[in-house]
Amino acid sequence: MKVQQIIVRMVRSLVVDRFLERGVVDAKGQVGGIVVFWDKRVLELLEMEIGAFSMSCRFRNCEGGFEWMFSKVYGLVLAEEREDFWVELSAIRGL
Repeated sequence: MKVQQIIVRMVRSLVVDRFLERGVVDAKGQVGGIVVFWDKRVLELLEMEIGAFSMSCRFRNCEGGFEWMFSKVYGLVLAEEREDFWVELSAIRGL
C-alpha cells in the first residue's frame, strides 16, 4: 500500500466529530492530495468543486451570512500534465 493511501485513510479515520466536515482530493501517483476540514457550526458548505489538482469550496458564515470562496491547488511534478493543470486553474478563476 502506498504511503499516500495510508495517510488519506488515517486522516479520514480522524474525523469522528459530528460537527467536523471534510473534503478530500486523493493523491495522484506519488504527489498531491488535499484535505480541507471545517466546522459545521461556523461554516455552511454551499458548493464544492473537486478537480484533478484542486478543490474549491463556497462557504457561508453561519454568523452574519457572509459568503466566500476557498480554493486549494497543488502543483505538478510531471511536465506532461501541466496543460491540464492550467486549464483547471483557469476554470477555478472563473468560479
